[in-house]
Amino acid sequence: MVHNGIEYGIMQLITEAYDLLKTALGFDHQQLHEVFSAWNETLELNSYLMEITADIFQYIDSKNNALLEIILDAAEQKETGNWTAIGAIDLGVPVPTIMTAVNARIVSAYKEERTKASQVFDRVSGRDKGEGFVDKVRNALCYAIVRAYAEEMALLKAGQVRQCHWNLLEVQRIWKGGCIRAEFLQPMQQPCPAQLVSNLLLASHFKEAILSQLAAWREAIAVAIQLDILILAMSALLSYLNSYRRDRLPQNLSQAQRDYFGLHTYHRIDRLATFHTEWTQVDAELLQTVTAD
Repeated sequence: MVHNGIEYGIMQLITEAYDLLKTALGFDHQQLHEVFSAWNETLELNSYLMEITADIFQYIDSKNNALLEIILDAAEQKETGNWTAIGAIDLGVPVPTIMTAVNARIVSAYKEERTKASQVFDRVSGRDKGEGFVDKVRNALCYAIVRAYAEEMALLKAGQVRQCHWNLLEVQRIWKGGCIRAEFLQPMQQPCPAQLVSNLLLASHFKEAILSQLAAWREAIAVAIQLDILILAMSALLSYLNSYRRDRLPQNLSQAQRDYFGLHTYHRIDRLATFHTEWTQVDAELLQTVTAD
């Protein structure tokens, strides 16, 4: 199930890279084939899914049409992505790649509604100048995929806490025969600090790779937003990274709201205890903060 969930996520990331090159740069299928074939020759992106994607771009049907352009843009699913997302929620593990991949397939199924909406809402038209943009998309894709693998490891480790006694190295070895097999998995298939950190992003090999290309990742996403290009997964992953590396998030307000309407209490950063405040008292002198039992 986890394997298939990650497969959903990586497939979504690849489709977003495809859309960026096609829509922002106007690449045709031959150009897309050449780019994805070249990417598949690199250590970072060499994988089964990249290989078959490059093949798909060059397929011409019996009527001399690029077959990809004839295929209905509604991706079906067999629920394994949903199950992985539900399992992650149950375990309390953030999986933005998988969640957005599932959502993207659900939205794609609304073909008739999307067609009507396209006639009502104007889209931004235009092209990116293209200078270095292919490399920016490549880097954004590469390190978004790193985060997708980090979700996989986090899910497996959370499962171990729930008494699922599996060997992470053995799982990685088995997955080398699946659709998510990739050269980039090699550091995870050897006994190393990456197996010990709480989040794969903290392992030096992956941390340095992400930080070195973070600017390119942001720039690719910025172009997509300016041109109304769908990047559900890439943008969600960048948002996750931005949240994960902050030592203080605005969810203190969320918890205050919960205490206000539901008496859910909260914790403070300056003392160890559980608190509840009578928020509805307007007069500051009457406002009381009490320690919950």
